[in-house]
Amino acid sequence: LSAAMDNPPNACWLKSRAVRAVRKEGVRACWPPGSKFVPSDPDRAENDVAAKHDERLAKYAVAAGSSESKPDAATLRTRAGAIRGAIKHAWDAYHKLAWGRDELMPISGRGVDRKFNHAVTMVDSLDTLWIAGLKDEFNDAKEWIAQHLPEKLRSMSSGVSMFETTIRTLGGLLSAYDLSRETVFLDLAKQLGSRINSAIGTNGVAPYTFGGGNGGSHCRSLAESGTNQLELRYLAHVTGDPSFATKANNFYKEVVGKPSVDGLWPNCFQNGRGKITFGADGDSFYEYLVKVWIQNGKQEDDLWEMYDRAADGLEKHLVKQGADGLTYLGTGNWGGGAEKPIYVEEMEHLTCFVPGWLALGARSEKGA
Repeated sequence: LSAAMDNPPNACWLKSRAVRAVRKEGVRACWPPGSKFVPSDPDRAENDVAAKHDERLAKYAVAAGSSESKPDAATLRTRAGAIRGAIKHAWDAYHKLAWGRDELMPISGRGVDRKFNHAVTMVDSLDTLWIAGLKDEFNDAKEWIAQHLPEKLRSMSSGVSMFETTIRTLGGLLSAYDLSRETVFLDLAKQLGSRINSAIGTNGVAPYTFGGGNGGSHCRSLAESGTNQLELRYLAHVTGDPSFATKANNFYKEVVGKPSVDGLWPNCFQNGRGKITFGADGDSFYEYLVKVWIQNGKQEDDLWEMYDRAADGLEKHLVKQGADGLTYLGTGNWGGGAEKPIYVEEMEHLTCFVPGWLALGARSEKGA
């Protein structure tokens, strides 16, 4: 049964199979009569390990309301070591159990390939390994990638998400190149970037998959077309080939010509109405506005103005205080024209990125 505070509360959920018990406060398992396999309750040893882990984390945390404004160097080194240790723990498990696969299933401990079939976890982790100083792990990944990724990218299915491949694989390769200057990453980025660029329309509108089609919003969404500019602009810069960025840049001209309300576009921007959200299918379009502006030396005022208007529109239409006193970022249903969006009490998990890119703009000269 789900807990009383869950939505829906006290509901019964059916699982086809469970291999181990996992505690959650307020939740209890219900097993139907005749069930052949019932996982044992987590033993005391597991609980003791969890308690010790929580104690260690408490040493690194700054309590709410603490007078600590700037930790000393020793504390920062301790925190950095803990973060590095967590990264290495996750990487070592991937290396041992899922090397060369798209992802590691955390409970079963199995490596699996999704539609990507090109080790996206490995590619997506390259910059994290480098920044954390895990150079041996980085070089292990580089060797595997140099040997296997060219063919995997050539044989990638047309049903693969172009959005995810852009931000995870192309972004991963380019960030690895930017940090290490290893040309193997740039060569692969050119190979993949060419395929991505060829799938984008001349107006900058991108499909859901390499083979076309639409995603969850059943349309060509803001996020799909507005979340490749960072990668393709950088690729154009480092290769000296502006054609990588031309179509991606055209999307900004395209979307500005579509109906919006106070700087906010519906996810299905071509329809001129519909759901407005900073969650799925809309989120990263707005995030990229300020990042692309920064990437090009803060010279493109039109991008800043789009970002700034969106921030104002967000505050005007979608930020509300709940009955619990907390502030929420909801969604809106917009009928188009002069109508105001109808506020919907629905805060999606991807909206958790919003404070980060708002802070990014607030720290700039224009946002001060």
